[in-house]
Amino acid sequence: MFQWLFKYPAELYSRGTIEFAIPAGWVLALVVVSVLATGLFLLRRRRPLALGAVDLVLLTLCRGTVLALLIVSLARPVLVTAVPHVERGVVGVLLDDTLSMRIADQGDTPRADVVRGAFASDGALRRALERRFDVHLYRFSDRAQPL
Repeated sequence: MFQWLFKYPAELYSRGTIEFAIPAGWVLALVVVSVLATGLFLLRRRRPLALGAVDLVLLTLCRGTVLALLIVSLARPVLVTAVPHVERGVVGVLLDDTLSMRIADQGDTPRADVVRGAFASDGALRRALERRFDVHLYRFSDRAQPL
């Protein structure tokens, strides 16, 4: 029954926290609505009613409960839990092995040597990628092949 009402099992709520994802503009709107509701409540109390004290208390509790549920619902409650296991992403890097890579535009160095240096096991670009991802290198010209 709990999971049907609240979407997630109870043990997930015990491991997480409930926070509100209320947009900034809504805070002002909730303050204005709360002030207006309080004003209406105070105006309503000044009129004599043909109700007893117990009836007035019950009616006030019902109105307050409905207003509180409306405000909590509009505040967009969210369940925040820790991610138990984060898997590393996989990045496939395609290294060009066509004839154009033999052109020397970095001084006397061909393009292929510059790329090999960046993606060598001690290359700066490869080290930076390997900090966050599992890197798979492939070379391609007429077809792709793993390195």
